[in-house]
This record gives sequence, C-alpha cells and structure tokens, in this order.
Amino acid sequence: MKHKKLLIAVLAGLGLMLTTVGITVAWFSYSKSGTKENTISSGSIKFHYAEGSRTIDVDDMMPMTDAQGKAQNDYFEFTITSDTSRTLDIPYYITARRTASSDANMDSIVKVYLTKVDDNDNETQVLLSKFSSLSQYTNSAINIPNSEKSLYNDTVLAGTTGYSQTYRLRMWIDYDAKYIVQTENEPDQYPLQDKSYALTVNVYGEGNDIGESGKAARENTNITSMTIGTTSATTEDGESYSTTIEVASTDDIPTSMVVETEGNGATVTATKVNTTGALTEDSKIKRLSSSVNVQLPDLTVGTNNYLITVKSVDKTKTKIYNLTVVVELKGPESFATDAWSTIVNAVEAGNTSVYAPKAGGKDNQVLREIRFVDPLTGEETGEKHYLRVANTTSCEDAKLDNPNLTSETACGFVVEFADIISNQYMNNSNQSTGGYPGSDPMFNYVTNTVYNQLPQELKNIIIDTTVVSGHGRTAGETNFITPNQKLYLLSTGEVFPTSSGIVAYNTADGTTRLLDYYELNTNSSDRVKKLGTTTSNLGWWLRSVNNGNDCFGAVSGNYSYYGSRTNAGVSPAFRIGKNRN
Repeated sequence: MKHKKLLIAVLAGLGLMLTTVGITVAWFSYSKSGTKENTISSGSIKFHYAEGSRTIDVDDMMPMTDAQGKAQNDYFEFTITSDTSRTLDIPYYITARRTASSDANMDSIVKVYLTKVDDNDNETQVLLSKFSSLSQYTNSAINIPNSEKSLYNDTVLAGTTGYSQTYRLRMWIDYDAKYIVQTENEPDQYPLQDKSYALTVNVYGEGNDIGESGKAARENTNITSMTIGTTSATTEDGESYSTTIEVASTDDIPTSMVVETEGNGATVTATKVNTTGALTEDSKIKRLSSSVNVQLPDLTVGTNNYLITVKSVDKTKTKIYNLTVVVELKGPESFATDAWSTIVNAVEAGNTSVYAPKAGGKDNQVLREIRFVDPLTGEETGEKHYLRVANTTSCEDAKLDNPNLTSETACGFVVEFADIISNQYMNNSNQSTGGYPGSDPMFNYVTNTVYNQLPQELKNIIIDTTVVSGHGRTAGETNFITPNQKLYLLSTGEVFPTSSGIVAYNTADGTTRLLDYYELNTNSSDRVKKLGTTTSNLGWWLRSVNNGNDCFGAVSGNYSYYGSRTNAGVSPAFRIGKNRN
C-alpha cells in the first residue's frame, strides 16, 4: 500500500496594531513574517512577540486520535511579553490563516490544538478544533484580514509589569480522515497523498485606555455579599462574616457559596482553618467575574472557620476576610413536609416520635402526597397517591412483642399507601399455589411496576425487607421466605389484632406482629382505603393465603377472602432507612 505524505509547517508571522489614547495619541502598525522577535514600543507601552525555537515540520503524517495529537513533541511555540504603564490595557488576539499554497479541502480534517504554558512547563488547553470549525475573526478597530480565523484572545491589564505568556500550537490529521478510497473495479485512491498544509499564526494587539477610575476599580477587593445556598452571611465590620445554615441531612451540606465583589474580575478563594489567622497566598487562583462561585472545602456539621481571600483583578492588592459557618441539622417536624433526607436521618437516629402513628382513626393521621413518575424519563405522570406511617417500633423492640419474629414487614419504620393504587388480579389461575411470591401478575406488579413509578429520592431510602408469606392447601408447601424486597403486601397478622381470630386463617401470622397504626386504630373504618374517591366493596389485597382453601385474604374494613381472579385493590407497604450497599 502506498503511504500518504503530508507536510505540516507553521509559518510564524506577526501583525500588530496598537493604539494609545491619553497623554499621547499615536498609531503603530507593524507586520512581518518569519522573524524570531518583533517588538513595538513607545513611551507608554511595550508589546513583544517572540517565536520560540520549536516549529512543526512533519513528513508522512498519518491520521491520529486527539490523545495522540496532544502528546506530539512537534509543536510551534511563541511567547507574548509586555510591560505597560499608566492606564493602558492591551487586548490581544491570536489568529491563524491557511497559506495560499495549502489545500483548502484539508480544512475539515486538520485539527488545531492551542495550549497555555505556565512557569512549571505545564500546559492548559485553550483550543481544540478542526480548522474549518474556527470562526472568522472580525474587529473593526484593527484591520485584520477576512481570511484570519480566531484561535484565542486575552488582555494584558493596565499597569501589569513583567507579563509573559507562552503558547504552544500543535496540528494533526483527524483520526476519521479518509486517506484511502476504495471503489469497485477501480484502483485504490489516496486523496491525501503528496498534500501539504501550512498555517500562518498572527498576533494582533490594540491599546485601550481605561482611565484612572478604571484602574482604581481593578484594584478593588471589597466584598458586597456572601450567600450559601439561600442564606446570606452577615457582617458588622466589613471584614468578619458569619452565618448559620440548617440542612436536612449531611448530604445536603453545600459545597460552595456565591461571593459578590465590587471589583469585576477579582478572584476569591476559601481556605478552612481551625482558627482565624494569616493565610499563605495562593498563586493558583483562577480569574473569575464579580459573581464568584467559591468552593467551601470540608464544610461539616458544627462550626467551620474560613479565610476568604480576595485578589484584585490586576493582582496588585489582596484582602483577607474571616467567615464562620455554623451548620445545623434540621430536626424532624412533619411526615407530610419533611425532606426524605430529614426523615431517613431521623430513622437512623431513632428520633421518629413526631412521625409515629396516632390514635383517633385514619382521618387523624398525617398523610404525605407523592406523584408517580415515568420510569423511562423520570418525569411526573400526574398520578398521585398518599402515604402514611404504619409503624415506628424498632425491630429490636418488635421482637419483644413476638420472639418468633422472622418477617421484617412490621418492624422498623414502615410506610404504607393510605389509598388504593389500582385494582388487579392476584393471579390468573384462581389458586394459591406458590403463595404470594408465586402470584403472577400481582408479585411482579408490586415488586417492579409500582416500585419503578416511585420518585427516585424515595427509592433511594427504601431498604430491603425479608417477607414471610403463608401457604394454602397445596401438598408440600411451607411458608414462603422472600428476602430483599422493596415493596410488599401486608398480611392479616399485621392488620388485624389477634383477638379478632382472623390470624388463624394464615400460616405465617406467627412470624410477624400487628403494626403500630392498626394496634392504635382497631375500628373497621380505619382499615378502609379508597381508589381515588371511591370505596371498593372488594377492598385491598393482603399477601395472606387462607389455609382452609385456595383464597387470598383482603381487607374491606373487615376481613374477606377471594379467589385469585378477583379484581381487588393494591395498597403495598415498604420500609425506610439508609441502604448499606
């Protein structure tokens, strides 16, 4: 196979136009190609552009990935230095144009990569683009040819001494470029063979007098406000700020704050200290606008002390402020309105008394509205339902009620639907073989369909539960143990007191206990649930099997049992806690 040949050469040129306005008025223009150093100076400005010793000169270049292109040792290096005085800004513009001898068809396959080089020879990317994607540079104040493409622009600020910035330019052929074209019954074609491509790199500068007031603004280090989340820090002396923020959980502690400064372009950093004191100056501050998003490292519950350093845009002045941030965890208030993170923290701390079920009937309970979401998009579907707390007794205390407790469905922080989601068959066979976990479509509907419609923030705190279910008359069947369940149906022993005699119908009721809500509220009306605004005569399904026949239990105020193909309601429960996965 023939090798394609490509020559990439960068011809370094210079086009400089600088204007000074103020004490003197002068117009300088200078353009020259292929020299190593070019300087324009007057009594008030000095702007110097120097080519480095590195150039690009590559034969037989093959297409390469961006990672390979960035790692090339062949690059064109140039440095811009300046020493301004008085109030003169010099914005400068780095541009490139394809030379007349280059093949214009290659614009779409040549990658251009420009980096800034720091004092430690570290490079920071400022441009990576195909040449064809670069925008045409236009500037009415400077007579830049229409053929110029914009690479990068920056400004030497007024009063800057010792400004020096080095840049490196690399070019390569894009990895997706076609360097061989194969057609049926025709010889292979090599469209890149014997092609060459060259760019001329130019730097243009324009003086801009900002005036004494503008220079003073550049030296401004005053803070006008600090805001963490929605809470503004307060100050009495203009140098020491403090604030107290309340969060629902440690997961909600902010990681940054917004600082407004009077100096547009000032830089701001925050350093955490044990006590307020001197701060070693940070030389790696990035230039930011007057509205600065500042990272707050290691903000934790309790008292946090920070030193806030503001450096003026011209970097001539630095001012240090003290900031004290007190972070408090918000305590539980209401199941209806607390953030899920607040609720789960309360559960973890055993501080759930405010959420506990109350006596006085179902209408005396606190309900929480949730809205179902589309499992694919996460967007709300408009379907809403209501939850209530069914239990807050810990599993340890629950075992005091029932030492034989093996089902986790009625211990810990249990939440149940206070309404009916939909009406469904338990299964299509009209038998109880396999019990609740063997019921299709019911088991899959509860485990997957309903669960996947819950909002993600709720799913994040639903913990795995071991569910024990009863069995019917099928020979050889014993109680069914189903671990790692998120949602589950309740059982007769969790809804009806032992004194009712109903638990005698279910073989698994000895493995669980009566939920707190149903212990406090024993009237049949307290067990009624509605589908929307309609009370179903068929009630809502339990996972219990009547061991005297092949029917599943249901609740319609009192106990009922139906064949599996009865269209009764679905109203599952789940437990809340922090997942340990």
